[in-house]
Amino acid sequence: SYFIQNDAANNIYVYGQSLGNMPIIVAGYSNPGTHQFVSRYNSNLSNLNLSTVIGSNVSNIDISPSAFSVDKCGNIYLSGWGGNILTNLPMSSMPLSLATQSTTDGFDFYLMGLSANASSLVYGSYFGGNLSSDHVDGGTSRIDKNGIYYQSVCAGCEGYDDFPVTPGAWPNTPGDPNHSFNCNNGIFKIDLQPNIVSSNIGISTTSVCLPFTATCTNVSPGSSYLWYLPNTGTTSTIPSPIITFTNAGTHTVSLVVYNLASCNLKDSSSIYVTVNSGITPTVNITGIPLICSGQSTTLSASGAVNYIWSNGSTNATTVVNPTVTTTYTITGTTGTCSANAAYTQSVTTCSAINEYLKNQNVVNIYPNPNNGICHINSAEIIETIIVTDISGKCVYLNKNVNDSKLTIDLSQSSEGLYFISVKTTLGYFNFKLIRD
Repeated sequence: SYFIQNDAANNIYVYGQSLGNMPIIVAGYSNPGTHQFVSRYNSNLSNLNLSTVIGSNVSNIDISPSAFSVDKCGNIYLSGWGGNILTNLPMSSMPLSLATQSTTDGFDFYLMGLSANASSLVYGSYFGGNLSSDHVDGGTSRIDKNGIYYQSVCAGCEGYDDFPVTPGAWPNTPGDPNHSFNCNNGIFKIDLQPNIVSSNIGISTTSVCLPFTATCTNVSPGSSYLWYLPNTGTTSTIPSPIITFTNAGTHTVSLVVYNLASCNLKDSSSIYVTVNSGITPTVNITGIPLICSGQSTTLSASGAVNYIWSNGSTNATTVVNPTVTTTYTITGTTGTCSANAAYTQSVTTCSAINEYLKNQNVVNIYPNPNNGICHINSAEIIETIIVTDISGKCVYLNKNVNDSKLTIDLSQSSEGLYFISVKTTLGYFNFKLIRD
């Protein structure tokens, strides 16, 4: 045998080939005399309680097995590939039912689905190109417990472009999917959609710090739900409950999904959420809201111990000089806990603002240049004034002006170029100021 699987009752299934006469036991579906077999034993392997054979060739094997599964309701799924390099004969006349592909060039994959106890043929299909020798040399392919095939293929062999490709699939070159002069790796997925209820839990993360609030998302279709929630030890019947973790430790979240129309009636699953004892930091970023294009400014982070900015800086502060409005992000970490923050640095063309100010006479700054004392007059109420040096360091800040006139004293600052940002009820206006 090639593959071993178990079912919900821990029966053991095997799938393989035999040139002997494998028995047919219990199974309602079989192809007598053929040489691929599926057999089932009880959990301790003391009793063969199901066996069947499938295929078309009564004198040799048909396919090389490549994947096998038994779902939660006992349905049986298998795949394999056939071709003349196996038996000197092309694969043909395999059992078909609801086929995805009903024809073969004799060198393709074959997929089969049998109902529980191998009582009937649910699905039978070929899959592959109409010219190339599709096969697989070992590798990994799977059929999951929900009846979904995930098959890897040595496809397009001999340099053909005939492997079936769905629209938009990578490399998204219609008519030329195979970019190799010989075989290439092909992948296909086929969902048989059996009537199975399956429990699956979605949550944003499973390793967090205090406090942590999560929405437990039910990604399972069903008619009713029962959640077992940690912390409070309560249950919930709503599809997606919200949980707040207030205690450190490993917490179990469980979900039971019911569907009386399904073959397995209900299914359950659990996830484990690890909550660290540390506290999630609150990371904040401060800076000058509006700067001139190319002007340097300093962004300052607080709330954590260690930082890493999107520009690579690992200090609490970083100097930036964007030419266009740019968003900077930071991750702050304290111990094992971290949090993210973002800051959008608005950038404007100061020459355009100065031209607007000259025409509208909204804000006047004089004298300029000056010896450190300058006056600001505005036709609108001034709310905030910020002065920075050429490195972006703030040398003057007044967030509560609430007047149309103000005098600024920069006499204690060194001579050089400064930038003044004046916020009025009309918005921000930026100026260059020379202290001599």
